[in-house]
Amino acid sequence: MGSGSSTYRPKCIYLDIDGRIQKVGFSKYCNSRDIVDLFCTATGLPRNTTISLLTVDNCMVSIDPTMPANSESTPYKVRPVATGQLSEKEELFQSVLTQVAEQFSRLFKINELKTEVANHLAMLEKKVEW
Repeated sequence: MGSGSSTYRPKCIYLDIDGRIQKVGFSKYCNSRDIVDLFCTATGLPRNTTISLLTVDNCMVSIDPTMPANSESTPYKVRPVATGQLSEKEELFQSVLTQVAEQFSRLFKINELKTEVANHLAMLEKKVEW
């Protein structure tokens, strides 16, 4: 008697990458983000790229472990999705970064320091000219 895990095989999906067929395998325990990252890596896209998966007749396929299997003769096409908008996390990060930069500027009084240094430099240049 064998255990159930000994008969498990990873799911394989075929992707059309610029006319080249790429076979990609993943576990049923992978989540959707893991699969998207895997597809991005296989296609040469950055891992955080938002993508859509299309059948040969341009039908969109959900990217998850239960997605329909395909064959080498019916590969899925991976298309990057240009959103043009920042995600909620990116917006939050950008906002926090802006606030931190403002706080540093206030803390170190960067603008006042720049003005003071420029004034001292001008005064030293005048003394050197004399």
